[in-house]
Amino acid sequence: MPQNRPIKIEGIEPNGTLRLSDKGNTIVQRGDTVTWSIHPGSKVQKINNIVKSGGVEVFSEKPAPIGSSGHWRGTISPTIQDGSEQKYDIHYTPEGSTEVVVFDPKIIVNSR
Repeated sequence: MPQNRPIKIEGIEPNGTLRLSDKGNTIVQRGDTVTWSIHPGSKVQKINNIVKSGGVEVFSEKPAPIGSSGHWRGTISPTIQDGSEQKYDIHYTPEGSTEVVVFDPKIIVNSR
């Protein structure tokens, strides 16, 4: 049964690396959704984009904003091969800035 795999953006390290609830390695199953949210106090103003930067495209529905909530969601392909791995970039704006910063975690499709 597909599940939602939430990823909370918890903070920004001094080097610009995002502190994520899953440590930047998301393990998913086929058909799961992945939801990115900004934790209050994280110092992240907004997510500008989430795009593939390497590996296999694992999303059947690419990450996109959920209305005006500030959250983003994507759906893992129900037919993706187990063990597929995608690197992706989170483009974000820190609080008090107009600069867009890029961070690159990854998603791995685990066998059922």
